[in-house]
Amino acid sequence: MIIDLEIDQIYKLKHLHHQSKSLLRHMCKVLAGLNFQQLENGKVIEAIIIAIKQGRVEFVTEILIAFLELAWFPEKSTGWNISMLAVLYRQHEVFQFLCKSPAKYSILAEVDFDSNSILHIAAILEP
Repeated sequence: MIIDLEIDQIYKLKHLHHQSKSLLRHMCKVLAGLNFQQLENGKVIEAIIIAIKQGRVEFVTEILIAFLELAWFPEKSTGWNISMLAVLYRQHEVFQFLCKSPAKYSILAEVDFDSNSILHIAAILEP
């Protein structure tokens, strides 16, 4: 009886994950037609920052596949871009994804509002 409940829970979670992934793909199609102002007004940038902080790698990578230009978009308060945030929050999968992109050198060469590079952000971290 307990095993049946656990299997049922796993099935429901897998179904929910499938629905979430389908919704994310549809959302990415819509995002591809928007400009930066619309993305900012729609809180898409804020959602990506939260996803990086929470380790939602699948969400971040799917959106970046659809709209790689978001990798350059800075956070309002610090000027940190997605690669800097990925390093700060130790999201190596997001960082690896960005390193595989054709624009990796320009993404990694960005600086924040205080002229700090991604290496400065990495130095902030405690071992």
